[in-house]
Amino acid sequence: MFTELCPDYSDQPHAARDLIKQVSIDPNGNLVSASISAYYMRLMNAARPFTLEQHFPISLCANFIEGMDPRLLPGFRRNFPHHSNVVMLRADIQRKTLQEMLQADQRAKEDYTNVQLTAREAIGLGAQSFYSSSDTRGASAFPSQAETTLMKYSHFGGSRGGNV
Repeated sequence: MFTELCPDYSDQPHAARDLIKQVSIDPNGNLVSASISAYYMRLMNAARPFTLEQHFPISLCANFIEGMDPRLLPGFRRNFPHHSNVVMLRADIQRKTLQEMLQADQRAKEDYTNVQLTAREAIGLGAQSFYSSSDTRGASAFPSQAETTLMKYSHFGGSRGGNV
């Protein structure tokens, strides 16, 4: 009866985090990219069930990198030289490293945008040109199944009293 009433229940709530990505494909086949801050907040919302624990069951830092927009990875690696280091699962270390990763990813996005604008100006398109359909600045990604589930049950007091 329990599985009928709660079909999406998991005894491993951190597994939902694996489905959250910064870039996805919409039903029309277009590439849709969430902003870095929106992606980061989705990650943190998915981590709510275990944010008060001293050790995280998974590495949010590794998940952050795995779900990141692939176009930003080269710049992120430049801005965050420790990207290949394994981060301990202690909550305080994960939180601190995630903040550093967020800043490095934001700098990578700025660099990426500057290179795009410079390239457009170099070929004569200038800043006033239309962006291609692959440039999705400002577009929001559709929520994943994990995000939809989290939103669905958030009114039951999903927060355990603290924000990250």
